[in-house]
Amino acid sequence: MPTDWTIYVQAALRQQDPAKLPKLVEQARRAINDRWLERGTKGPDASEREELDEALRQLLLHEKIKRPSQPQAQEPS
Repeated sequence: MPTDWTIYVQAALRQQDPAKLPKLVEQARRAINDRWLERGTKGPDASEREELDEALRQLLLHEKIKRPSQPQAQEPS
């Protein structure tokens, strides 16, 4: 059963519209951060820590892939 933070991560990773992506990624990151805070000083166990870290990596990668490409500045001739 998915936990609260995984629902936000899955929503962001499924988003194909680059205009909607930043908001969903921010929500997912906040949910991951909230999970860390819920655990207090103990932090998540090793398995969950790996899941949280992997989720953050996936969000970063998805954001880079879906970000609209910016035009390259042309060098003066």
